[in-house]
Amino acid sequence: MYHQGIWEKERAIKEIKAYPTYDQIAFITQKAIDKLLKFDSYEEV
Repeated sequence: MYHQGIWEKERAIKEIKAYPTYDQIAFITQKAIDKLLKFDSYEEV
């Protein structure tokens, strides 16, 4: 919705934040991604 121009940035961030009943994780900032995610490997198929 954000990439299609339907939602503003603030609305998109609000919509992707994790809620208590959801089993998802949303990395909102690049700082969070850099700190918490680590690339291990890949497999070409």
